[in-house]
Amino acid sequence: MAETFSVYGRGELVFYTRWCFGDPVEGPKELILQLCQLSGVERAETVWSLFGKMRWLSEEGRQDIIYFLESPATGWIRRRRNVDIIEVIPLSGGEEAGFEELGSNMPIEKIPEFWNKGKCLWIDLGIHSPMCERMFEAVEKGIPTDVRGFFVPGFNGMNFTIGYHDLYGDGPGGPRYLGIVFLSIAFPGIGVAEDWYAFEELVFELEEVQDIKRELEEVTGPLEQTVLWDI
Repeated sequence: MAETFSVYGRGELVFYTRWCFGDPVEGPKELILQLCQLSGVERAETVWSLFGKMRWLSEEGRQDIIYFLESPATGWIRRRRNVDIIEVIPLSGGEEAGFEELGSNMPIEKIPEFWNKGKCLWIDLGIHSPMCERMFEAVEKGIPTDVRGFFVPGFNGMNFTIGYHDLYGDGPGGPRYLGIVFLSIAFPGIGVAEDWYAFEELVFELEEVQDIKRELEEVTGPLEQTVLWDI
């Protein structure tokens, strides 16, 4: 019998590029605009600057982000003192970390103006993105409810984070920490799958999901993929 999990919580399908020394893409400003254009929206729901403080740990260039935020929508900040200790503090604590909402209902052409090397932007493209709708429809039709439960990526829209940040969540077998990445493109949804193992196996085999990934890779370069849960 397949192992099942609680339907409470949230999840997101994520495409991402891993952390490396220096910017792994040419022209982050151009990439920001290209991703917004690919999504099909003309305006972003909201744009945030996600972190301020960081420090270098080694000559190889590994960063330790002292404060990071999976998204402003959660209302919580994770404060990491080292790789193994993560504290949770209210969003109000963001003042000391440098979190800032830069604007809402923002024309996509304006967003690249906020890019600064060494910072991190979270860009919420909302629920009306055609790419987001394609993801939602593909998964809703392509994966049975006895596997996905009520969870469908894209139900809560589409967003991306650009600039070094931590990527983590729960996964089959326990917490899943993927390390520091430069770019993550997320399709969040409410609830979690009934069968995490089967969902992750099936979702990336869907033709439309593969097409979306290929379209993104045309501007980002190779992307890795995962599904992260928060319960």
